[in-house]
Amino acid sequence: MQSLKSETLVIAEIGINHNGSFNLAKKLIDHSLAAGANAVKFQIRNLKEIYNEKIIRDPNNTQTGSQYIFNQLVKSEFSKQNILKLFEYSKKKGLFVGATPFDLKSLKFLKKYIDKIDFIKIGSPDFDNIPLVYEAVKQKKYIILSTGMNNENEIKKILNIIKFNKNITAFLHCCSSYPASESEINLKFLNKLKKITNCTVGYSGHEKGFFPTLMSIYFGAKIVERHITLDKSMTGPDHTSSLSFVEFKKMVNEIRKIDKISKINILKYLFKNFKIHKKSIFVGSGKKDINQNVMLNKSILSKSLVFKKNIKKETILRKEHLELKSPANGISYLEIDKFLGKKLKKNVLKHEYVLTNSINSKKNNLFKNFNLKKKWGLVSRLGDLEDYIDNKADLIEIHLTWRELVRGKIIKNFINKDLVVHAPEYFNDKLVDFTTNDRKITSNSLEMLENVINFSKNISSNFNISDNNGPRVVVHPGGHFENFRNKVNLKEKYINLSKNLNKLNLTGIRLLIENMPPYPWYFGGKYYNYIFTDPKEIHNFCTEKNFKICFDTSHAQLYCNKENLDLVNFLRKIKKHVAYFHFSDAIGVDGEGVQIGSGNIKFSRFLKEISDMDLGFIPEIWQGHLNNGKGFNVALKNLKKILRKVGTNKKCHH
Repeated sequence: MQSLKSETLVIAEIGINHNGSFNLAKKLIDHSLAAGANAVKFQIRNLKEIYNEKIIRDPNNTQTGSQYIFNQLVKSEFSKQNILKLFEYSKKKGLFVGATPFDLKSLKFLKKYIDKIDFIKIGSPDFDNIPLVYEAVKQKKYIILSTGMNNENEIKKILNIIKFNKNITAFLHCCSSYPASESEINLKFLNKLKKITNCTVGYSGHEKGFFPTLMSIYFGAKIVERHITLDKSMTGPDHTSSLSFVEFKKMVNEIRKIDKISKINILKYLFKNFKIHKKSIFVGSGKKDINQNVMLNKSILSKSLVFKKNIKKETILRKEHLELKSPANGISYLEIDKFLGKKLKKNVLKHEYVLTNSINSKKNNLFKNFNLKKKWGLVSRLGDLEDYIDNKADLIEIHLTWRELVRGKIIKNFINKDLVVHAPEYFNDKLVDFTTNDRKITSNSLEMLENVINFSKNISSNFNISDNNGPRVVVHPGGHFENFRNKVNLKEKYINLSKNLNKLNLTGIRLLIENMPPYPWYFGGKYYNYIFTDPKEIHNFCTEKNFKICFDTSHAQLYCNKENLDLVNFLRKIKKHVAYFHFSDAIGVDGEGVQIGSGNIKFSRFLKEISDMDLGFIPEIWQGHLNNGKGFNVALKNLKKILRKVGTNKKCHH
């Protein structure tokens, strides 16, 4: 491997941007070489080893992001023979070759052909996968580890568990958003990463463009890794956060110029040519926090502890009873010591997630004994609906994924609760948008919502519906863009929204449009939303077109933070149009779904304002369903305390 002393090592991440095409993979290797990369890197997986067997049996029985990723991975999987051919092809081109194993079987395969590669890479989703990292380190091969999904304390904990040889180890700073917004990148953390690891450091970038990547060299990056694609518009999770051949070549050319400049002159060069400086937003503070979007990506891509087999109650837990599976809906391996040596309090099934109540005799009965003076509900996936029937909730909000929707599960039993259905944000793996002039997107969006409406009508007789119009259906209006726009024709957008929604037969349901945050997270990255964020616009639209809304407190507060507005004043402008609530807190302009009381919302004042409204709500906390709904439970308890103080009346607001 290169000494990393005189020239920055540039790695072209092929990843799964070949979309399962061997010829496309060879083209990506050719383009990587022509663009000036030193190395190419591939990803290797054994999906049966990675995923919980429930998902292998039924890929639709999980959250939207996991469904999307799993299906993309199935399409892009190569045979071991083709992987070896790609290694050999790259070597003949004079490139260094690296590979990321995502499971122990894939690492075992690499061990067998260890002479075919120059380095092993551990991706961000597996940085805290201690068994995998431990076995990778044992290979005595150059190892590069990305730290994008772990905070500083977790990185230090991993460093204490595993002894790394600093001569053959490098740690990469990255932000695990796809693509990453400039405010998330935080290049200053490279200084801290170098200090705490005492190893070579580098930068794995997912931003659009490459300016932050260039600046990373000033902060000490000796390795740069970027995804390369032949076409950013191709289907797949990484294309939008990848560089085209032209971009990659330009980036490498600039890196080679910077390599020849002394550190004291790098800033001058970057400012003169790119207007980059130490106060550029992507430099950040140096303090590493994991935001909600990265946490969501971590739950989709990482792994958590499950039971290897069926185990009986009273068994003392040992390491051999446990393994790691994706998605990460349970406990991290870093917390394994809390469970080892403890006695199981119940019988557990193979691949059941390890949770606190596995060793805690206190039963979690999914809110069976929880009472609140306002109508409240819980979020459920269609596949988990039976788990939410026997509790004190007044309503259930079913969050549909598009694959569940087209599969059309039949509900046979009567459920004595009100029903709310949340329409998917994606259909056929495309974002829905009712405000666009793009006919394909509009057609796809209308097909989705028509299916949701029919589904909601078909199951309504199985629920105790409170709204005279029928079950409430919550939908996102659209109006988003991947990139910031200086000008958007808002009038046209709202006309399109009205025109498209009126194409549907809304008889038998109550359609609710959800107010949107300024920077929603889609496909693992930040977008820009321009519709249904401003209270005046929402009021005018609902008044003219006679629509009701689902009021999301977090979305509204994020917009208020951005525009320096007051949340209660926001609510007052649209109060008469509200027919339902989503409750969660918010931080800054893009930190949505935060736990109640942990963000910027003054809930005592807000709940006092709606004391005369009892329309029903759910606590929509990010990852609130994990660990038997722990996040939802905390949110409801926090709300209960606040409601006791402000008082409430069970009186509907019309």
